[in-house]
Amino acid sequence: MFGKFGRNKARRKAIKTYKDGIAHADARRYEKAIANYSNVVDMRQAPLDVRAMARLNRALVYSVQGDIPTACNELTIVIHDEAAPDAVKNSAREKLKRLEQRNSAK
Repeated sequence: MFGKFGRNKARRKAIKTYKDGIAHADARRYEKAIANYSNVVDMRQAPLDVRAMARLNRALVYSVQGDIPTACNELTIVIHDEAAPDAVKNSAREKLKRLEQRNSAK
């Protein structure tokens, strides 16, 4: 019982931090967004699906900032993350493909 309570609390905290990251990204406060997403990725007790979503969104922010190598690295990690939901992996694949196409066109 206590373990389940702890997991629910960790999930709520991770989701709140993730949503805060989204709000910062939407407001173009990219460094704060990256900090929030990084906090989720680094939370040892955060659910793996939320961590994967945070890593995906962190990659998107890196992409917007023009840090394409870091964005590609983050997306590759998501794609190979066995715990990441299929929808998150598919989004990462699509974004990575677009970044690679854009980079090869330069």
